[in-house]
Order: sequence, then structure tokens, then C-alpha cells
Amino acid sequence: SVTGEAGFAVEYASIVEDRVGDDTERVFVPQATATPTPAGPAAESQAGVPTLTLSDDQPVGTVDVVEGTVLFARAASCTEGVFVDIAVYSVDSRDEFAVAALCDPQGLGAIGADEGEWTDGEAYVWLPGSRTYEVEVTTLSFSPDIGFVEIYTDPDPVVVRAADLTAGDRRVLDGIADTVVYLPDPATTFDAGAFEEACAVPVYWGAEEFPRDEPFNLDVCEHSTGIDFPPTDMVIPVVVFNRTDTPIEVELTPTG
Repeated sequence: SVTGEAGFAVEYASIVEDRVGDDTERVFVPQATATPTPAGPAAESQAGVPTLTLSDDQPVGTVDVVEGTVLFARAASCTEGVFVDIAVYSVDSRDEFAVAALCDPQGLGAIGADEGEWTDGEAYVWLPGSRTYEVEVTTLSFSPDIGFVEIYTDPDPVVVRAADLTAGDRRVLDGIADTVVYLPDPATTFDAGAFEEACAVPVYWGAEEFPRDEPFNLDVCEHSTGIDFPPTDMVIPVVVFNRTDTPIEVELTPTG
């Protein structure tokens, strides 16, 4: 997991205060007008190509996914000085949502990332439940200008439970948003291969069980050399996904 750098809390608070307090230069401008842009029918996930493409003219869309999916958002470009967020809602309950920074001129996501990789213009939201989600792009700017935002989702994410990890696991993540979710026994440790190339994010969500419906912001593309949790009885999902077009062979080997 990511450990904060020295002084992280102070630096984080300072940047947040600057971002919130500077209301003389920017205001929140919602993408929707008095007549909201219709989201349209739910799109089905496709491998290797965008499931949705959102823009200034169409900032809202919906997608059908199966449990374990990672929603990977990528902006064509980030306009200088403009903050852009991705909001993902469960269509069955607007109380179930996650918001992820897509474009952040202040680079807030990079603070304390340690072994994680933060890329301006990318956002990663985990969708643990099989259902329809609404995806919306919003911006902080006098003149909203988001360009094009591509949304990728894996049509067939793999979920591997503890009983199937006794001998480890090896598989290839073929391209963008290709995902495997590991639900290991927290008492077992693993060496990992290619987690420094793929994104491997542990999800600490309290007493929640998999699957669940509420989206989860993964924040950054984390990297590690293995899985080794502190003593706990809780199953901690590890979400592993590819953020590139290049295939990555990932591997887990139990060590104890």
C-alpha cells in the first residue's frame, strides 16, 4: 500500500486550501444545462477500444459492466489550468458513487504516491458490482473545455478467489483496462511478477464484502513486488489492470 511521505498531511492541506480558496480565478461550471444532456442507452464493454467517448457536447454516458471491472478514463489532453473530474454513479442509487480527478493542474494525486504512478489525464475507478453505471465529466473553469475523454471497460474481468490461489496464478493482461481481481487469503503472502508494469491496487474498504455496488476510486496506478497484508481477517481485494496497449504477463507465487 502507499505510505505518505514526510510532511504529506501539511502539504496536502495547503494545496487543498489553495484550490478551494482561489475562487477569484475560477468557479464551478456544471456540464449540464437546464435541460440535462441525455445519457443515452447503456453501452456494452468492449475489449481494447473505448466503450464510451465523452465530450463537451456529450459529457454523460452509461455503461453496463460485470463485477470486478475497472473503468479507465483517458483525456485526449488536459487544458492548462482546468480541473476535470470523472464522476461514476450507480443508476440504481445516486448515493453510490465515486469521483476521480482526471486533469489536475496542481498534481494533487502525485503527492505521497511513493511507488504509485500518477498520470495527469488518466483516472481509474473500480466497479465491483454487476450493473449499469452513469459516467459524467465535470470541470472547474469559466469556459468548460474537456475535449474528448475515452472510457475503457473490460467486458470480461477475471476474479480469482483464495481457493484458486493455492498454487499461485499466471495470466496475460492483453490491453487497456484488461483486469484481474485477486481475493487472497490475508494470511498468505505472495511474490508478484510484473506488478511494477501493471497497476496493482489493494482496496481497503473496511468490512465490505465482494462484490458490492458502490464504485471505488483507485486514485493512482500502484506498483509492488508482492502481496503482504498486516494481520487481519478481512479479505482485501487487489485490483490488477493494464493501462497500456502492450500485453503484460502477471504472476503471483505464494511464499507463506
